[in-house]
Amino acid sequence: LETERGKDKDALRQAFKARKKHDYTGIDSPESAIDALRKKVLEAGMADKLGGYVNRVEKTYKDAREVLMSAVGAGLGLSLVFHEIERGVRGLVYAIEQGQSVEKLVEMGRQLAEMLEGASFLVRKSERETLKASDLFRYVAFSNRPRCEYHRIRLLNGFENLPDKDFSIKGSRRMLTATLTNLVDNAIHWINVIGEKDPGKRCIWVGPSHDLEGPAIVVADSGPGFQDDPEEVVKPFFTRRLEGMGLGLYYADMAMKAHNGRLAFPEHADVDIPGACKGAVVAMVFTDREKK
Repeated sequence: LETERGKDKDALRQAFKARKKHDYTGIDSPESAIDALRKKVLEAGMADKLGGYVNRVEKTYKDAREVLMSAVGAGLGLSLVFHEIERGVRGLVYAIEQGQSVEKLVEMGRQLAEMLEGASFLVRKSERETLKASDLFRYVAFSNRPRCEYHRIRLLNGFENLPDKDFSIKGSRRMLTATLTNLVDNAIHWINVIGEKDPGKRCIWVGPSHDLEGPAIVVADSGPGFQDDPEEVVKPFFTRRLEGMGLGLYYADMAMKAHNGRLAFPEHADVDIPGACKGAVVAMVFTDREKK
């Protein structure tokens, strides 16, 4: 037990130390991440289009930091916010570098600001709204397709062929968007790790399921799958990613609990998914929701 506690303490300390230069952002703190994004926006001549979203990201981070630094569990909460900044900035900077359309960049900037605001759910209660599960996927697909295309990964929309299985959710759109984005981000990483070159075998499927105790959004991929038990992978700072912080699945688990649901790891035989997705299967299960 003491050994495991020691690992967590070391990981927490490392989360606030200078990090290695990232492939795209070169950030070593939340502040420098935001500065790097602002510089990239200015270089691209898009301050009028994206500057407001960068300011929103900065304000949300500072507000969260002020509250969390005086609260119990401050380090973990602030690490979650940092995790969302790093991942979101990476995607937007990459899209700018790839010359994506102004409309797409503006929408991605808006989503980055909203996802970060969702990540600060430990600080304040998020507003609840009713939305379709298919719309949640649409939000996430919009910002993740550029990355999937770059890595030659097919992002499959399981809602298209199963419209009768779509369902309504009452919750925080920002929090749930951040949760689903984390699951897709994990899938992209591990598909790349196995090194499969055939594009036909590089895929992520996101779709509805009614095979568990409640309606669920299932994310299945063609990666290597999980090596560890579910109770281990949702622990804070538990990760097998070389540069990972071990907060993505922890965040997802906390967000689902905040919605009176759970993050599940069903077997392949328990849910209806494409045969090509033989890797990890993760489900956002909603047990307390609005009727369709």
